Amino acid sequence: MVIERLEQPVVAGSEKPRMTLAARMKQYEAATEINLEPSQPVILRLDGHAFSKFTASFSKPFDERLHKAMVKTCADLLDSYPAATLAYTQSDEITLVFLNGVESFNDRAMKIVTLAAGFCSVHFYSHLITALAESPDPPIKKDIGSLPLPHFDGRIFNVPTVEECLNNVLWRCRGDAVRNSVSAFARSFFSTRELHGKNQEEMIEMVRREKGVVYREAVPRWALEGSIVKKTLVELEAVNKKTGERAIATRTRTMCEDRGITEFSDASLALVKEKHWPWLRKLSEFGHVLTVRKTY
Repeated sequence: MVIERLEQPVVAGSEKPRMTLAARMKQYEAATEINLEPSQPVILRLDGHAFSKFTASFSKPFDERLHKAMVKTCADLLDSYPAATLAYTQSDEITLVFLNGVESFNDRAMKIVTLAAGFCSVHFYSHLITALAESPDPPIKKDIGSLPLPHFDGRIFNVPTVEECLNNVLWRCRGDAVRNSVSAFARSFFSTRELHGKNQEEMIEMVRREKGVVYREAVPRWALEGSIVKKTLVELEAVNKKTGERAIATRTRTMCEDRGITEFSDASLALVKEKHWPWLRKLSEFGHVLTVRKTY
């Protein structure tokens, strides 16, 4: 058995002080420690790891229960990372946008991304179990307990401007979201061999011509473009506890809209920049009011 020295030996002629084992181990750890630039925007992306195997037992081409779990996980992430201005989800990935650093853990990249990936994994699975209990049909092919546990990897990085934040979301929406959507849609009608070599437009036309199904009519909006999750200010009726009078109060809620960001515009920039949706709404005007799952 080799016993590790608690201190490094002193080399003859060297004036370097002894280094304790703890200090030496921390030095190794520090070599991979990267700090984000807190004055620049940050993108945090969480991606389902090997989700194709996990989701193989679910309804094809799209299972709304998976999507609902992703959207609710976005709401939990926005609550846990309050500096984020927007969450965008499509397929098995989530993108969070921060305008001035994450403002957590001294902007230590590894600390933030590992915690976020673990947080995302646990909350997604919890929400999915709830969704399956509430909507058991259509049944999944295997018992959920026999499937591999879903988990996420993550990456985090600075971008130089808010415009690049928008471009990142545009890239995920117009690129991966559309590609994933068309591919899943077409594969529900044709085999991989039959679709080999076909581009997106050709796949869509092939399904329309041979199966009589129109892509944009058959696919739900969230599967076409993904969904935006964001805090918003809403007007609610309230009662003044002192006077008993009814009044309109403004409160913060987490809302979801089943659409992506598909164009570079002032309105799209506002969605990325503003802390809340850029307009005040009544609560009834939103399709999805999300309840945040608190963690303690």
